[in-house]
Amino acid sequence: GYAGGVTLRQSQTARELKLKDQQVIQNADYCEVVTTMQAGAGCLAEHHLLWYTGEKTLRSWVRLINSGDEPVTLELLSSFSLGGLTPYVPGDAHDTMLVHRVRSVWCMEGRLQTDSIEDLQLEPCWTAVRCERFGQVGSMPVNKWFPWLMIEDRKNGIFWGAQIAHNASWQMEIYRAGDALAISGGLADADFGHWSKDLQPGEQLTTPEAILTVCTARDVDEASQRLTSGQIRAINAGPASEQELPVMFNEYCTTWGCPSQQNIEGILKAIKGKGFSYFVIDCGWFKEDGIPWDISMGDYEVSPTLFPDGLGH
Repeated sequence: GYAGGVTLRQSQTARELKLKDQQVIQNADYCEVVTTMQAGAGCLAEHHLLWYTGEKTLRSWVRLINSGDEPVTLELLSSFSLGGLTPYVPGDAHDTMLVHRVRSVWCMEGRLQTDSIEDLQLEPCWTAVRCERFGQVGSMPVNKWFPWLMIEDRKNGIFWGAQIAHNASWQMEIYRAGDALAISGGLADADFGHWSKDLQPGEQLTTPEAILTVCTARDVDEASQRLTSGQIRAINAGPASEQELPVMFNEYCTTWGCPSQQNIEGILKAIKGKGFSYFVIDCGWFKEDGIPWDISMGDYEVSPTLFPDGLGH
């Protein structure tokens, strides 16, 4: 009830999912649980839960396969869903649950925002679901919010955390249809991100990874440190030059969106030998003649006027 325009969770397709199979794949390096569910003839969903030995996080993603004979249109496909929060306090856990999120805008640091469940009007209701859906639309993954969420049971000092490894439109949801709270997230849906995906028979779609953790902790900073430790594996897989913090020079505040072969060569000459590991040509290298860089975007062809010898030179 009253979910229209608020959430696409708990659709009829999701309600029809039935367990088909579950496998555990385990070796010295990791343990993966693959749970396969079927909804009707056309939707075969694989939920993957992966733990690398010794890590403090889990990784969750979903692969949806069109197993039928007709095209299937997806309007929501989440990477993770956690329910039953909090199991440590009976009833609706009034005055117990906190929601931690990180706000963000361009050219500013993230800012922690903490709200109680009651302040977000997520108390249970006899006639309607309650949902706080948030995220961002576009290719700037921390525009408005970080893809990061932490739920705290402050009476017991327990935290449940999630982040989404995705550099395009994403969303998270804090959902309630009874005493217990649920959180989920992944790709932005048809309501929030104007997203849908047509799968032809035999086609499949895999969501971005979500990184999850649960722990007891002194505060949200300690719990967040545990959650972000899930990125260490990716960092260690990076190039040797990025195993420390390389110093970078970005030329934007010297050319203000109008770089050229001539001025870039001059800047490089001025900073040579200063200890920089990376030199970044920021924006405007694609600029059309006589048009500002910020309305020349889209094709991203190197300007032959600004760079007659090309960027390779």
